[in-house]
Amino acid sequence: MKNLLRNITRAIIRRYLTKDHSITREFHPYYDFVDTNNKRFFDITHTEGIRITKTPYSVWRRDRFLNLSFLLEYIRNFGGAYAECGAWRGLSSFVICSTIKHQQPEFLGENYHIVDSFEGLSSPTNADGVINISTNKRFACDIDTVQKNLSMFPKIKYHKGWIPEILSGLPEEKYKFVHIDLDLAAPTIGALDYFMSRMLPGGIIVCDDYGGVIWHGMRAEVDKYCKERKISKILELSTGQLVIFL
Repeated sequence: MKNLLRNITRAIIRRYLTKDHSITREFHPYYDFVDTNNKRFFDITHTEGIRITKTPYSVWRRDRFLNLSFLLEYIRNFGGAYAECGAWRGLSSFVICSTIKHQQPEFLGENYHIVDSFEGLSSPTNADGVINISTNKRFACDIDTVQKNLSMFPKIKYHKGWIPEILSGLPEEKYKFVHIDLDLAAPTIGALDYFMSRMLPGGIIVCDDYGGVIWHGMRAEVDKYCKERKISKILELSTGQLVIFL
C-alpha cells in the first residue's frame, strides 16, 4: 500500500514537473490565491531553487521551506549570523538566502555559514532507532557543486567536515538563525549543543528532522536534550520541524 501511494504521488508530481525540475503554477492554486508572499515564495524562491540546484521536487520539503521563510521574518530586524548544518545540494540555503535577500536586497551571503561533510550522512547509531539502513553517500553532494548552486551568494562561508567535530573550528559568532537538517540524532544533538550557547536572545533554531518517520529516534533524543537543559520555548510544526525560540 505504501508503494502504491508513493507511486501515485510521484505520478501526480511528474505531471506538473517541467524539464528543468521546476513546478508549473497550476500545482499551487491555494497558495497563489491566499497570500502574495506565498506567491513570491513558490513562483521565485522555491521554484527557482529547484531549477538551479536540480533537487528532486518534494511536496513535504516544499512546506518545510515555506515555514523557514516565515520564521526568517520573525528575526529580520536584528543582527547576527546564520548557519545551516546539512546542505545536500543547497536548496534550503537557497531558500533561506533568497528570503533574506528579499528583506535586504544588498545581501550576498554575508554572515552565512554552511557546515556539511559534503560526503553524505554518517552511520546511524542505536539512538536513531534504525541501524539497518545504509547511509553510504546518501545526500552526498560535493562542495564545488553546492558553491556553484549558491553562486548568487558568493560571500557564504563553507565548512567541510563531520558534525560535531568540525564545529569547534568555526569562527566565534553570535547567531540569530540556525537550520539543522542532519537526519541523524548524534550530529543533531552535537549541533544543538554547539549553537545553543551562541544564540542571540530572540534567535531561532529549527530542527528539520524532529518528527521524521525514517529516523524515528530523533524525537526522543531532542526531547531528552531539551528537558535536561530546561529548554521550554519550543514549537512542533505539522511538517515535522521543531522550532526552538531563544
